[in-house]
Amino acid sequence: FVSHVPVACKGTGVMPTHAGKRAYLTVFLTFLATACNIGSLSVITFIYVRTGVLRDNLSGDPEKSFMDECLSHFREECIAGTEVCAQARIDCLQKLQEQDHLKRLAFVRKTVDEDICDVDDVCQDETEPFASLCRRNVTQCYSTLELVRLEVPLGEDADLFFRDNCDLPETWSGYQSSQRLVYCMWKQLNFGVCTNALADRCPSGSFEGSCCPQAQQEGVVATRRDNYQCSRDPKEGLYCHHYLFEDSVSQPCTGVSCPNYEWCMQYSDISGKCSGQACSLYYQAVVFLIICVGVTTLCFILDCADIAILIFRPEDLFPKTAANVLSAFGKALAAGLVVAGGARDFFKELSQNQCYTAEGQAIAELLGGPPAPAGDTSIRIGGMIDGYLISTAVAASCSLILAPLSAYYGGKLIGVPYIKMKGGTFV
Repeated sequence: FVSHVPVACKGTGVMPTHAGKRAYLTVFLTFLATACNIGSLSVITFIYVRTGVLRDNLSGDPEKSFMDECLSHFREECIAGTEVCAQARIDCLQKLQEQDHLKRLAFVRKTVDEDICDVDDVCQDETEPFASLCRRNVTQCYSTLELVRLEVPLGEDADLFFRDNCDLPETWSGYQSSQRLVYCMWKQLNFGVCTNALADRCPSGSFEGSCCPQAQQEGVVATRRDNYQCSRDPKEGLYCHHYLFEDSVSQPCTGVSCPNYEWCMQYSDISGKCSGQACSLYYQAVVFLIICVGVTTLCFILDCADIAILIFRPEDLFPKTAANVLSAFGKALAAGLVVAGGARDFFKELSQNQCYTAEGQAIAELLGGPPAPAGDTSIRIGGMIDGYLISTAVAASCSLILAPLSAYYGGKLIGVPYIKMKGGTFV
């Protein structure tokens, strides 16, 4: 016969009725493990969200999109050119300058049309056979519109195709990405679509500046400086170069003059092929961050179950022990994934290479810690990613210490341990 029976205190025949040091230790470790795990879950979720925020301005034209949205309620007034529209534009521009997320600018980024106006991009939402038809029509229109822009005489067939298809916005109304198609056709006709698949050099003359985001202005007279200018990299092709990204002699950075140039180019993934180590490390880090969010969430559920057992079912030894062991294993696994999966290395390198303006670099340093001085190769502790590792390690240690206590005492805070009786004798 085997049974779990509480044993009275030796020599007294009575059970203890007050909480001792073990009870205080159990309660302390239980709530410390839960508190640290809550902190870990909050930190890793924050890191994941901020990692995506840093890449918001790597493509498209964020300022123009903001202004278009802000002025959308004054469309008729702006078409008519009234004072109402002029005042609304001034108000919108003031709001734009107050937006912190529009100040987090990468030193190198894609052109405004990359990932937007390439043939595959504008037709990606279509299903066959409309996708093939879309690609054929877009390709033909791009070629025809380029000839029109360059004032090259069109043949009779090309001129008819241009007037019946490319020059009419309603031509694209039946497509999923109709608004994007209308914009891309307008851009190709007036300036030329600026993607690496359709252009091999930066535009010049009256078209200069059409490849990169332009600073929004109140009126005709420019009062704000453009942050980017078009440039060409031998490996990546056309890209936008921030005017603050300069070397020691105040010249635009290149792969020769700036040690962080190559890393920043790879991180921004100008070509869209993700062929560089920095780009691969970023996407790998994102995957492991998602896994860690899931694992840390499961550990939080286990910690809550541990507290519930402690309060309502203190006699259940196995469930409480299992909750502690699994929680300790999960927390150790999450911390190990952050290190082994390269997430920690990525945030350290992101901070070290300083690929952003001051507002973006502040977030990079918040996540990965301040950059190390030149020549310093020692392991440096800092940033929220290291805070996550420390918090998770503490939570895992608490759960691990609780496991043998749960196996011996269950959830009892007062009394002696549950022990087994064999052959009529307590052991």
